[in-house]
Amino acid sequence: MKTLLFLLPRLLPIMMLIGGYWYVCEVNENDCSCFGSPKMPDPFTIADGDTLLYASLDGNSFIRFLFSKPKPLVPLEIEQAFPKMAQYLQNNLHRQLRINCAYSPDEKNTTIMPDLGLARAELLKQQLIKLNAPADRIVTASTEVNAPLFVRDYMIGGAGFDFIPNRLLSFTVEKMLQNDSVVVYFEGGSTRFSVPSETKIYLENLRQFLLQNPFATILLTGHTDNSDTDDFNLQLGERRSNLLKNYMVEMGLPSNRIITQSVGEAQPANPNTMEEGRMRNRRVVIRTVNKSTTPATQN
Repeated sequence: MKTLLFLLPRLLPIMMLIGGYWYVCEVNENDCSCFGSPKMPDPFTIADGDTLLYASLDGNSFIRFLFSKPKPLVPLEIEQAFPKMAQYLQNNLHRQLRINCAYSPDEKNTTIMPDLGLARAELLKQQLIKLNAPADRIVTASTEVNAPLFVRDYMIGGAGFDFIPNRLLSFTVEKMLQNDSVVVYFEGGSTRFSVPSETKIYLENLRQFLLQNPFATILLTGHTDNSDTDDFNLQLGERRSNLLKNYMVEMGLPSNRIITQSVGEAQPANPNTMEEGRMRNRRVVIRTVNKSTTPATQN
């Protein structure tokens, strides 16, 4: 008993120090660099230059990853910003999103990806794709961090989102405009169509091309399969080309430089004997004509 009474006042300061450390570092997840732990990362933000899509209100909201696990733990306030990111990518064809996730060399990678960081980034990418973000404009990356911040077995601040120039644009300008025609396909017997992301990129390049070439014109030619009469198909091809023109005008292309026409079923790209061929015949072909940058000489 005397020994206990002797040791207790001497152990009490040490116990208080340990308790204070646990409260500050483990409960509040504050900066514990004085004990040799990593500092808290900077407040989490998602931005493209001056366009801010998300900023942590209290500076303590981060995407987290359980030690040696790829699945992200995304706080609700950050998750609510994901639709904004998806919409921003849809509206800005000149931008790509790079998702960069960290991993520690001490973590065990049980995924099929080369490292745990890429596996984590891929899972975040899939969340955005489910919100209709264009998959071909989301790239993933990883960073090995020797001493990342782990709190209660969760990595803190292990994910970053950066918008970068769209590397597909230069390819699209060089190849698509040289090929000089792009096809948009339609559903059978209808004017319903969908525009893939690479075609949207082409149309954005086409808009820029028209600005730089004031004498260029776009010709839209509507085609059909042979499922109905000649007159019906001729009218259907015209409706298809006009609807695509309206779509292009909404994207910012000048209406007075888009010409529409229809050939109906007269110029099939594939035999109409099989459904696959008929699917490829239900189309509108986008073609750039009169590319001269100077007026034609008048006789």
